[in-house]
Amino acid sequence: MRRTLAAARNIIVFALLLVVRNCHGKPGQQGTLSALKDCIVQAGSNASDIVEHDGPDYAKYSELNYQWNLIHEKKFPVAYFVVRSVTDVQNAVRCCTAQSVRIVAKGGGHSYEAYSFGDSTALIVDLQALHELVVSPDRQSFTIGSGALLGQLAYPLLEGYNLVTPQGTCPTVGIVGLATGGGY
Repeated sequence: MRRTLAAARNIIVFALLLVVRNCHGKPGQQGTLSALKDCIVQAGSNASDIVEHDGPDYAKYSELNYQWNLIHEKKFPVAYFVVRSVTDVQNAVRCCTAQSVRIVAKGGGHSYEAYSFGDSTALIVDLQALHELVVSPDRQSFTIGSGALLGQLAYPLLEGYNLVTPQGTCPTVGIVGLATGGGY
């Protein structure tokens, strides 16, 4: 039952983000970003998990905004929201919808076309803290959090449970991107 609930939760998290990913607004305007942050904090999420492009923690922003594919011009989204729970994701979806702000999900950030970095008007919801791994009691299946990276899964699954996933060799690819064939 726990495995089923965890799988359903992860599917819902990703589906919510896909449904609203094309909701456009202009959060680059200071009033809109402030209103968005206020909404997210009032909903119960932590303000320190929102890392702004022009904010005081530019080192953290730069780390979150690392873009490996240099073919495309680098994108600078207005902010990152490092979610810690499904509730944080729900708060982001509700508040971005209410403020007409574009929301983009980011797992590993390996989208070839750089979709997971949005644009200068987007709030990027970084899912990497949602990386739980639950193996079924019979060890025939497992549930993976939507922010898990392949490198976080391969060794624990093989060594601990003698299970494997079909994957490549890059440890920083996100499981959602691998599963959807597109990278986010």
